[in-house]
Amino acid sequence: MALHVYSTSGPPPNVVTEITRKSNSLGDKTRKEFIISLVDDIQRLGLSYHFEAEFDKLLQKINHSFHEYYGSKSDDDLHDISLCFRLLRQQGYNVSSDVFYKFKDSNGKFKQNLVKDVRGMLSLFEATHLRVDGENILEDALEFTTTHLHLYLNSDIDNPLIDLVGRSLKYPLRKSLNRLVARHYIAVYHKFDCLLI
Repeated sequence: MALHVYSTSGPPPNVVTEITRKSNSLGDKTRKEFIISLVDDIQRLGLSYHFEAEFDKLLQKINHSFHEYYGSKSDDDLHDISLCFRLLRQQGYNVSSDVFYKFKDSNGKFKQNLVKDVRGMLSLFEATHLRVDGENILEDALEFTTTHLHLYLNSDIDNPLIDLVGRSLKYPLRKSLNRLVARHYIAVYHKFDCLLI
């Protein structure tokens, strides 16, 4: 499902109806992942001001269950945890970076199989830019993701994520102007229909 950018003062009713219909047809876990990805897409497209109250309510609810939901499972998706972590930190929630320890091996290094998950690596990279002093796990994650995302830039130019990886390495979301993020994301968004769910 692709969102279309409209120049009206609010989102068209059919977009809200379609989002609700799609969300209701999914299981609980998939619904949560879909909604979090949708929040990210709407923010990147520069449309979040239409949904501020809804996003605040949603993120408050997710914050209450973040550690219970993500902290207790070992099979979590790197993208989902990183994206949820970043969205909560952006809104000022004090979520713990301990949820990322499950992605390290017994030697204290990030697991090498994560390198294949470019979407997850990119989300973790963006999450690391919301670290605070003393969060060594996020310092390690920044080094790990930066190294491997640079390698990825030179290896798989046909993947639709290549544009986002290149831009994120130069201008992480945390350090970018919203208008420039939206302009770039609008230009590449159509390539991601297959990645939304």
